[in-house]
Amino acid sequence: MEFISGAKALETIAPILRAERQQIAIAVAFWGSDAKRLLEIDKWQASSIQVICDATSGACNPNALRYLQDKIGGNLFTNPRLHAKVYWTPKCALVTSANASANGLSLQDGEQAANIEAGVILHSPDILLKVKQWFDQSLKLPDTAVVDNSVLDEATRMWKLRRTTRRTVAASLLDALMDKEIIADRNIVVCNYEDEERSREGKVQHFALKDEWERGSLKAPVSIEKTVEFTSVDDYEELQSSLKHYPWESWVIDLTDPSSIFWFVPEKSRARKNRKTVTIPLFGAKRIPLGGRLIKLTKEDRAELNRRWKKRFGSKNNEWVPISDLAD
Repeated sequence: MEFISGAKALETIAPILRAERQQIAIAVAFWGSDAKRLLEIDKWQASSIQVICDATSGACNPNALRYLQDKIGGNLFTNPRLHAKVYWTPKCALVTSANASANGLSLQDGEQAANIEAGVILHSPDILLKVKQWFDQSLKLPDTAVVDNSVLDEATRMWKLRRTTRRTVAASLLDALMDKEIIADRNIVVCNYEDEERSREGKVQHFALKDEWERGSLKAPVSIEKTVEFTSVDDYEELQSSLKHYPWESWVIDLTDPSSIFWFVPEKSRARKNRKTVTIPLFGAKRIPLGGRLIKLTKEDRAELNRRWKKRFGSKNNEWVPISDLAD
């Protein structure tokens, strides 16, 4: 038995997997986009390769899963209860805290580099046999399933959802704007619309939404972050032709709105059709989660976003811009 720590875990097992010609069995919950490089997957030559992951956890990069699927086909499995990190060959096994990546919990390659990892390399034939028996039993569990296209679709959806909630050291929106990597994939967009008067139908829908909200019959969307408190409602009136790339289920910072409110655009099914237009309900919150803490939209934030908008676009327009496009 050999104890290893830090980045040495994957550095140690990669050449062993590359040299193996018979069997590789891996039960590792989370896979990142850098797994191909770290484990040298393109150089694996074993005649039998089986992998179990937790594909729909939101902590598996779907691109990594697709690459594995291309490499081993129907021998890629998923189990929603898997939390192990076990790499096995007939010659040795690695049991470790390290996922098949620098990533975990929807963090990208460098975002969790500071994690403290450790593990052990096992060589005892008796222990290796027990590890393989455990792996085979895990394959036979009723909730272990082959990763097919429907699983990949769900993995992609959960990855995008979990990416928005990953932790960060940024204490404010201004801090986050200083680093594009911090603010990327947060489902926050910025707009700077030209003011336009609502149509007659749009006005009716606008006041109906306000009334329903005050009476409590208009339900706020369910957020993945339970800490969000919705305090108000408003709406956009849009042409139906403009909905193709609409930022559904995203937070909006509207630079034409003088209030310090984040507006949430719910799922498309909650849009209300008029004869020529569509009314999109907006749910307002004074604080939203960013990397494990709640942030406000301050006057300083708005001023800085306006400055960056003018520098890039010069004036108002009807663009929806991911906030990361305005970051450094």
